[in-house]
Amino acid sequence: MFSAGQRKGVILLLILTMVYLCLRGWNPGRDEGEAAESLLGCGKGNVVAALRGDDEREGVYTLPAGATVGDLFRSAGLETPADATERDRKLKNGDRVMVLPAGNGAPAVRLDEIPAAQKMVLGIPVDLNRASVEDLERLPGIGRKTAEAIVRYRETEGPLKSLEDLKKTGFAGDRRIGEIRRYGFAGEGQGPAGGNE
Repeated sequence: MFSAGQRKGVILLLILTMVYLCLRGWNPGRDEGEAAESLLGCGKGNVVAALRGDDEREGVYTLPAGATVGDLFRSAGLETPADATERDRKLKNGDRVMVLPAGNGAPAVRLDEIPAAQKMVLGIPVDLNRASVEDLERLPGIGRKTAEAIVRYRETEGPLKSLEDLKKTGFAGDRRIGEIRRYGFAGEGQGPAGGNE
């Protein structure tokens, strides 16, 4: 039988294979973003979030837009967090919810983001205003120098208002911005459906 680590590896491999087949083979007339939305249910009306910390129920879940941490726990068949602030927090596309053991029986949670590389596999755009240099480098059209220039721009000028602001870094023109647009976003109201605005 497989160990817990091997099971996780097999599940990840199956997910990656499904995403690859969807993006490359099953929808040849559609762009990659649309194909990923149809596979995962992310896009308008849904939010995709990862659950970690419970070996039996770890995974990526697709929920209706406006879903909360409590909704994610119910979908996974877990007892909802006792703290109403945690339980009622709305999820955004790309949230990662870590289940933490609690002494009173009801679990506690910690929220952060799914890493950029996993977001790309899942078809969830990456927020260029929150991504690290290493995360930015994973996006097509962004190398080390461009990633560093983006972070330097954010530190000196503040957050990018739109992808067009990438031109101000001196490392991105229209063609490169077009490549990045498929995998990333910047600015208020520019995020993917599901609440990353």
